[in-house]
Amino acid sequence: MDHLVRAGFHDWAIPASFYAHYHCLLALLRAHGYESRNQECTFAAIEHLVEQGTLALEKEDLHRIAAGTRDELEEADIVDLRERFQYGTETVYEKRRMEELQEQTKGFIEKAKTLLHGSRP
Repeated sequence: MDHLVRAGFHDWAIPASFYAHYHCLLALLRAHGYESRNQECTFAAIEHLVEQGTLALEKEDLHRIAAGTRDELEEADIVDLRERFQYGTETVYEKRRMEELQEQTKGFIEKAKTLLHGSRP
């Protein structure tokens, strides 16, 4: 993602952010003995684990990636951004927002790493 931002390819950097988040979620599911081949199922399973108290993520973390409904977020979630940039014609994202997305992505990866290392026997 960082390389794509530096090269000016925001239309590819945003999907890179989404997939970094998504693969973290898949790893967390796997660490809890589950597997998913569908994005909506992945989000639902992770949210269920959070609600059960089995996974120490905040719902806010999930809603930054994919809000259950559009009114849950004032800002676009990462799924919405990915769809706009991957399937639409937008190619440039405001610098400040891109920097925030980069930091949020890095933070989520670190949070997932911490949870994964803590869930190993």
